Amino acid sequence: DNYATVIGAFAFKQNTKWKSLKFNAVQTVKQSAFDDLSSLGKLDFSALTKIDDYAFTVYGVKHLIIRTNSVAVLGTGNVFSNANTNSYLYVPAVLVDAYKAATNWSAYGDRIVAIEDHPDICGGE
Repeated sequence: DNYATVIGAFAFKQNTKWKSLKFNAVQTVKQSAFDDLSSLGKLDFSALTKIDDYAFTVYGVKHLIIRTNSVAVLGTGNVFSNANTNSYLYVPAVLVDAYKAATNWSAYGDRIVAIEDHPDICGGE
């Protein structure tokens, strides 16, 4: 992962092996990259800047962490189709309001929270 900057379409489709994944260099997640991963509970991105349509059409992701210091561009489609309704997006505290106001992110406003407020999930980073 330290070298990959893009996760391609359907890259992790229906893989039931992982419960948590961390990506240090990934900047873009393509369409349906994490499709139907019922066991995956947490995704953690350090450099994410763009998420394509239907990228997270999964049932298991409860914790999506984006540590990037700017608001990631979100596709216009239903990016979180069928996603767990109890899922949350964790971003740096200084960006919470920007995410809540950003194009396509506002639909998830009630589920956007600060990384710093959840060290048990985000590792206090």
